[in-house]
Amino acid sequence: MGDVVRQYGAALEKGHQAAIAGHPAQALAHYEAAARLADTRPLPHVCIGGVLLRIGRTQDAIAAYDRALLRAPEDPSALSGKAAALVAAGRNEDAADLAVRLRQAERVGAQQRLDAADIAIIREAERSGSQSRPEVLHIAAELAWLAGRHETALDLWLESARGFAEIQQLDAALDSCQRALVASPGAPRVHLELSRLYLRQGWADKAAERLALLGRLLELEPDPELSTALHSLARLHSAEDARLAALAGD
Repeated sequence: MGDVVRQYGAALEKGHQAAIAGHPAQALAHYEAAARLADTRPLPHVCIGGVLLRIGRTQDAIAAYDRALLRAPEDPSALSGKAAALVAAGRNEDAADLAVRLRQAERVGAQQRLDAADIAIIREAERSGSQSRPEVLHIAAELAWLAGRHETALDLWLESARGFAEIQQLDAALDSCQRALVASPGAPRVHLELSRLYLRQGWADKAAERLALLGRLLELEPDPELSTALHSLARLHSAEDARLAALAGD
């Protein structure tokens, strides 16, 4: 059993690396291998759905999220991923119905925040001086995700991304943010953070596309704070792209 667990973890990690590097075919192959090694787990199917959605294979992505939900009907990542795929397919009413289930699942998941073990891992790694705080946060996110504490993992990946951005390690910041996106493609806060990073890189066109998607997600699941952040970010960079000016809401 130990060998299977190690092979499963290795297949997932290779899938994450390939997805971040922009090699979807390789990522799918590794995630499919992980799914074969652990057929009862939803995570490989969530990851498969995320890659398929990113490359425009929307119907296949929906099918992958459905496989994940068969294994874990209230998994927040599977629910949010399928909602995003339904939005991309133009099935807004179905996505809205799914958003109700997602809110219920997230109320349960809201209790899964940083616990004493997470804090101990972060502090010990920082004391050792072997890794920077953003690197430690990224590792802690992986551990939280594997432990099933998905909301905590997203918090940590996004904090890691912001930490890397502060020290001008933008590639590493994008890696942390992309990892969060693969894990939960329908999470609005991930899209917002990724948009900020795109704009820091000067990629206004990519940011406009990402913020437009965020706007559609927020129509399904309103969040005044995120909506305000979206409009403020678009307004700040409105001169860089006409779509950003439109999203600013002026």
